[in-house]
Amino acid sequence: MSYSQTTLDRAGAGAEMPVRLALATPLRRKKAFRPRRKPDLDRRRREALSREFATRVTEHSRWLPAPDLALLNWVYRSERPLTELAATGLAPRWVLHRRLNRIVARVLSPTYRHVAMLLGASVNPPEWPPTRGANETSLELAAARALFVNGLPMREVARMLGVSRHIVVRLRTQIESRADVLSKSGAP
Repeated sequence: MSYSQTTLDRAGAGAEMPVRLALATPLRRKKAFRPRRKPDLDRRRREALSREFATRVTEHSRWLPAPDLALLNWVYRSERPLTELAATGLAPRWVLHRRLNRIVARVLSPTYRHVAMLLGASVNPPEWPPTRGANETSLELAAARALFVNGLPMREVARMLGVSRHIVVRLRTQIESRADVLSKSGAP
C-alpha cells in the first residue's frame, strides 16, 4: 500500500480532502546527523596534500627541457598562479594550463620515472640533442629521453636519431614494458 492510499484510507471515503492534495504531500524524513568539520583542518589537509603532490611532481623534474621545467617551477616551487604568467603575454592561461597538465601527466607516469631513474643512474647520460652513430645502449637511452622525458613525437625522434621509425617503436615498447614490470614489482 502506498503513502497516498493510506492517506486516503485515514481520511475516509467521505472526506473532503482532494486526491491531488493527498498525492502531493511528500514524506518527511529525518535529516541525517552530519558532524561538522572544522574548516581549518580541511584547509591544512588540502595544503598538506598539495605540498605532497608538488614534491611528487618536482621530484624527477630536472631532466625536463628548460621551458617545461620553468613552467613547473613557476607553479609548484614558487607557488605562483598561471594567470600571472599569462599576464606577461607569453601565452593565454588556457594554453599554459593545458601544457602544464600534459607535463604533470608525463612526469607522474611510471615510464617517465623509470627513464629518469636510468638517466640518473647512468655514469655518462647522453647529451641532448643526441649525436648520430651512437651505440645501442646510448641510442635506447636517447630515445627514451626524447619520447618520455621531452615528449617528442616518434617521427621527430627517428629523424633526430637517424634511425627508422620502426626502430623507435621497438625501443618505445621495450622501455614501456620494462617500466611496467618495475612499477608492478614495487620498485620506485
